[in-house]
Amino acid sequence: MIEFAQILQLYNAIVDGIGALAGTRRRKGAAYEAALLRVYTAANESRSYIAGLKNRKQADHTRETMIARLWSEAAVSLRKIDRKLADQCLVFGNTISESTRWSNAQVDAARKLVTEIFEQSRRLL
Repeated sequence: MIEFAQILQLYNAIVDGIGALAGTRRRKGAAYEAALLRVYTAANESRSYIAGLKNRKQADHTRETMIARLWSEAAVSLRKIDRKLADQCLVFGNTISESTRWSNAQVDAARKLVTEIFEQSRRLL
């Protein structure tokens, strides 16, 4: 099981990686735009799921699987643009199944960071 502190580091690394993409020359390509759209979609779904965690008693495995798939798709589309960011997205997708064990404070922290990923990717689109 991954520790929550590691999840927060992963979120921060994704935020930093998306910020770094903004400065690359590869911004204008179709592959860049497709990758960013996939990150945006995965972050949006994650944000929505995390927002409801405090009220949820049981995991929604169907939705977690879908979110993990979205992060995997984002990772695949990023692999030629930024391999490190792609790897981070892949790992993050696997952490969503841990989310129902997070404390309320951890849910709040995760919500804040995934919202930052969402906002950064939205600004870059």
